[in-house]
Amino acid sequence: MQLLSQQQESPEKAQKKFQVYQNCSENPPGVAEPTQETREFFMFPALHQDVAEAVFPEVSSTWFHEDEDDDNFDHEWLTHVMGKFICNDSACETESWASKMVPIEIRGYAGNGYSAVVYNQRCKNCECLGNFVLDEGSYIERVAYRLKKWAGVRMEPAHYKSKGGLPHERDFCEGRRRGKCRVGDRSVVCQRGF
Repeated sequence: MQLLSQQQESPEKAQKKFQVYQNCSENPPGVAEPTQETREFFMFPALHQDVAEAVFPEVSSTWFHEDEDDDNFDHEWLTHVMGKFICNDSACETESWASKMVPIEIRGYAGNGYSAVVYNQRCKNCECLGNFVLDEGSYIERVAYRLKKWAGVRMEPAHYKSKGGLPHERDFCEGRRRGKCRVGDRSVVCQRGF
C-alpha cells in the first residue's frame, strides 16, 4: 500500500507527535504496537454472509479474501461507506463524530473473491485514531453492487444523493494518507477493472 513520504520535521513537531502517540495509547513510530481495536484500517469478514446473500442469485458463490497485502487482484474500486468514530483519548474533548465519507477499497479476485478494506479517521482535536463503528448497510450495499458489476450483471448506476453535512476532513483520513480516498483528489482514480 502506498504511504505518504515523511518530511523532515522540527524537534518541536516531533515532540508533539510523540505526545499524541502517548495520549492515544499508541507507541511512537518504530516501536512495536500492541494489538488493539484502534488501527489504520479494518476488514469485516463477519459480514461476508450478508454480502453473499445480497449478490445472490445473480452471483451464486463468492468468497472473502482476508489478506489485505495481496496485490494479485483483478479489479479495484475506491468508494465510501458510512460510520461513526469514537475518540480513544480520555483527555480529549471530542467524544465521537460521524462520517458519510469513510473510504473503502474493494478488490476483486478470480472466482468472485473479494476483499474490502475500510480506512479509519483521526480525531480532529487530538489526532488519535478513532474506534470505528461501521454502518453495515452501506458496506453490504457498496460491496454487493461492485461484485455484481464485476460479475457482468447489468446494474443501474448507483445514484447517491448528497445529504449535506460537514465537509470531509481529508487531513485526518487514513485513506487519503494511503492514496485511497476519492474526496477532493482527482489524482485518485485507480478504478482498475471496473
